[in-house]
Amino acid sequence: MQTSPADPPGGWRQVGLAFCHDVAMAGFVVVPPVIYARMAADLAIAPHTVASLLPFTRDLVSMLFYLPAARLMERIGVRRCSVVGTAIACIAAVVMTTSASLALFVAMQARTTMAQSVSARSVRPRAHGASLAQAALGISEGLTGKLAYVVLCNGWMPAHKGAAIGIVFTGFAVAGMLWVPLAAAITEMYGWRAALAVLAAVQWAVSLPIACL
Repeated sequence: MQTSPADPPGGWRQVGLAFCHDVAMAGFVVVPPVIYARMAADLAIAPHTVASLLPFTRDLVSMLFYLPAARLMERIGVRRCSVVGTAIACIAAVVMTTSASLALFVAMQARTTMAQSVSARSVRPRAHGASLAQAALGISEGLTGKLAYVVLCNGWMPAHKGAAIGIVFTGFAVAGMLWVPLAAAITEMYGWRAALAVLAAVQWAVSLPIACL
């Protein structure tokens, strides 16, 4: 008679930490739409250009990288991939806060090199070093997103993997309820860069330490 595998000690603790990690990291998805209008006005870009380009490029790169990310996880381990991906996201959050042009913001938030097609004249000197970061951020979502959560939950809670995955993925919905009003209030009072600065601080204070546990 086949028996279900037992959950190892500490499994639910890891699930709880992954939930918190998901809440923090989901800010990269739910915060930008809140600041699109202010960002477009500040960068002298049509609002519809910002609102359409960023989600499209982010989703395109995610689609292209999930399979390579899965293969990388098989080679070096999910935990290492998650740490690396989170560290990249932390750096990206800082760079987004100081973005000097739409080209650099697209590079950081959309995680793609497509922004290189924007005229170099629109990118200030501090944005010229973004090419390497663009390529690196193209893989960060695959390294520490849904794929990593599913694989980790299967290891942490083999007997309750469905419940574990459901709890972790609930973090995205919670993130929407927390990040959206917070980002809207900060943007209204201090501007869109301040909202991104808070996002960056949370990544360094919450996401990276959790990923390293």
